[in-house]
Amino acid sequence: MDLPCKAPKLITEMLNSTFCKDRFKKRLAYQQIGSLEEYMRVAQEIRHVEIYRRTEDWQVSIHISGQANLRSVQFCLDIDELYANID
Repeated sequence: MDLPCKAPKLITEMLNSTFCKDRFKKRLAYQQIGSLEEYMRVAQEIRHVEIYRRTEDWQVSIHISGQANLRSVQFCLDIDELYANID
């Protein structure tokens, strides 16, 4: 099966309570994708969004409120709206 995009700029992953098991292996594997600019992980059960950027040497920025700018796709993610039904 061919993927619609073979050179992704952004990968987004939803995390559940078992996300610790393979989080490091996946992140390292994703960082090897040459076209990847950002990798975002979104927690399902708590307000927690992690964004890793190639331009920032893959250092994490954590967002729990406000807005997160996804530069690779020119989109501003409203964290408060994303988690409106969690609180």
